[in-house]
Amino acid sequence: MSEYPHPHHGEEHHRDRRHGDQRDRGDREPVLRLHDVQVKFRSDGRSAHALRGIDLELREREVHGLVGESGAGKSVLLHTLLNLNRGSANVETSGSVIYKGRDLLTLFEPNMRKIRGAEISIVFQEPAKHLNPGLTIGGHIEDLLRYHRAAARRTAGARTAELLDLVELPRRVLKQYAFELSGGMQQRAMIAIAIACNPLVLLADEPTTALDVTVQRQILELLLRLRAELGLAVLFVSHDLGVVHEIADRVSVLYSGRVVEEAPNTLVFSEPLHPYTELLLRSVPSAAARGRELKVIPGAVPDASAVPPGCAFHPRCPIATELCTMQVPQLERVRDDHRVACFHPGELAAGESEGGSL
Repeated sequence: MSEYPHPHHGEEHHRDRRHGDQRDRGDREPVLRLHDVQVKFRSDGRSAHALRGIDLELREREVHGLVGESGAGKSVLLHTLLNLNRGSANVETSGSVIYKGRDLLTLFEPNMRKIRGAEISIVFQEPAKHLNPGLTIGGHIEDLLRYHRAAARRTAGARTAELLDLVELPRRVLKQYAFELSGGMQQRAMIAIAIACNPLVLLADEPTTALDVTVQRQILELLLRLRAELGLAVLFVSHDLGVVHEIADRVSVLYSGRVVEEAPNTLVFSEPLHPYTELLLRSVPSAAARGRELKVIPGAVPDASAVPPGCAFHPRCPIATELCTMQVPQLERVRDDHRVACFHPGELAAGESEGGSL
């Protein structure tokens, strides 16, 4: 089994910091339910199958981490949830995303606009690219409040100041522009904008990318505090396993547009069953492995326009068999609350513990 060292703290402290709703997950209702979500991009006669049947539930007050290498489909999934690809003749979307009994993928755009930014918000990576350089931070928030809440100028101004306090930004930021702020302050401002209308769901697309370790920690602590205080459900995307281990209650591992493993945080990091998850964990530097050669996964995530038949991971998998090259494994429950899409779950670690050469 993989022994994944927490990057910052001991496990006991780690559990204490995820201080949201302590009810059993089964007692909390799903706020988003995804079934067989597929996305294809078409260009110059080619088709790229970016999402190949995503099944996932995000429950209330839960932080659900999505991890995987670049090209796995993480950001495409978040954009699909908000219908940001709508209107493009080159994008084909199918499946369902159920929110409050309605399928977001079939909503007309006027109805989707009432939800996007108000009930379901997103925090993008690299906030400087998504903040309007011609608007002050206060202007961003006030515009959002007037659009979604029809707030009067005075009311919007008071709420804006309140939001800056909530994300621990000084009031002077109200009149500042994005280019006048540091990266960490920009990300806090982006979070303030995202929570302005008290959403139920927050989509976080690699919100700590390009931030130094100290600021990264502050942003993670802020998100956990907001989850606890506001009752947010958070879908948190990252390629950084240490960050996901720090913040997530539950983790889904994506590979080539599919979920290949899903389980509570502790199980994914201590008892991974899919060979990809196991190898991904081994590839992370740790103090325990100091002086030893860093493990790498050979090859790369396949191009979405050329996904191999069978299990997409089989060309890189050390325990792949002929069956893996012919059939696509389905995401199935193999233990209580632990699902995996593999014909040989747990066999990589089991073979090595028995002295096998893999």
